[in-house]
Amino acid sequence: MNIYSSYLCGIKGASLDWCKCPDRGLPCPDVIFYFHLSSEEALKRSGYGEERYEKKSFQEVSQ
Repeated sequence: MNIYSSYLCGIKGASLDWCKCPDRGLPCPDVIFYFHLSSEEALKRSGYGEERYEKKSFQEVSQ
Protein backbone atom coordinates (compact mmCIF):
# COMPACT_ATOMS: atom_id res chain seq x y z
CA MET A 1 0.00 0.00 0.00
CA ASN A 2 1.46 3.35 -0.97
CA ILE A 3 1.75 6.40 1.25
CA TYR A 4 -1.18 8.19 -0.38
CA SER A 5 -3.58 5.28 0.06
CA SER A 6 -2.76 4.92 3.73
CA TYR A 7 -3.10 8.68 4.24
CA LEU A 8 -6.55 8.74 2.62
CA CYS A 9 -7.60 5.67 4.55
CA GLY A 10 -6.85 7.45 7.83
CA ILE A 11 -8.52 10.69 6.79
CA LYS A 12 -11.66 9.22 5.25
CA GLY A 13 -12.08 6.49 7.85
CA ALA A 14 -12.24 3.76 5.19
CA SER A 15 -11.34 0.17 5.99
CA LEU A 16 -7.81 -1.07 5.41
CA ASP A 17 -9.03 -3.62 2.85
CA TRP A 18 -10.76 -0.89 0.85
CA CYS A 19 -7.59 1.21 0.86
CA LYS A 20 -5.50 -1.69 -0.45
CA CYS A 21 -7.76 -2.27 -3.49
CA PRO A 22 -6.09 0.24 -5.88
CA ASP A 23 -2.68 -1.38 -5.29
CA ARG A 24 -3.75 -4.97 -5.92
CA GLY A 25 -1.97 -6.50 -8.89
CA LEU A 26 0.76 -3.86 -8.99
CA PRO A 27 4.37 -5.04 -8.77
CA CYS A 28 6.06 -4.67 -5.41
CA PRO A 29 9.03 -2.32 -5.23
CA ASP A 30 12.51 -3.84 -5.20
CA VAL A 31 13.61 -1.53 -2.43
CA ILE A 32 12.11 1.21 -0.29
CA PHE A 33 14.19 4.10 1.01
CA TYR A 34 13.24 6.18 4.02
CA PHE A 35 15.07 9.45 4.33
CA HIS A 36 14.97 11.22 7.66
CA LEU A 37 15.63 14.93 7.56
CA SER A 38 15.39 17.03 10.70
CA SER A 39 13.17 20.09 10.56
CA GLU A 40 16.24 22.27 11.19
CA GLU A 41 18.00 20.83 8.12
CA ALA A 42 14.84 21.18 6.02
CA LEU A 43 14.61 24.87 6.92
CA LYS A 44 18.03 25.41 5.32
CA ARG A 45 16.90 24.11 1.91
CA SER A 46 16.25 26.48 -0.95
CA GLY A 47 12.54 27.15 -1.44
CA TYR A 48 11.51 25.61 1.88
CA GLY A 49 8.17 26.97 3.05
CA GLU A 50 6.65 27.45 -0.39
CA GLU A 51 4.51 24.31 -0.04
CA ARG A 52 1.39 24.22 2.11
CA TYR A 53 2.72 21.64 4.58
CA GLU A 54 6.26 22.97 4.80
CA LYS A 55 5.78 24.42 8.24
CA LYS A 56 8.15 23.44 11.03
CA SER A 57 5.33 22.61 13.44
CA PHE A 58 3.61 20.31 10.91
CA GLN A 59 6.83 18.57 9.91
CA GLU A 60 7.75 17.82 13.52
CA VAL A 61 4.36 16.22 14.19
CA SER A 62 4.19 14.24 10.93
CA GLN A 63 7.63 12.61 11.17
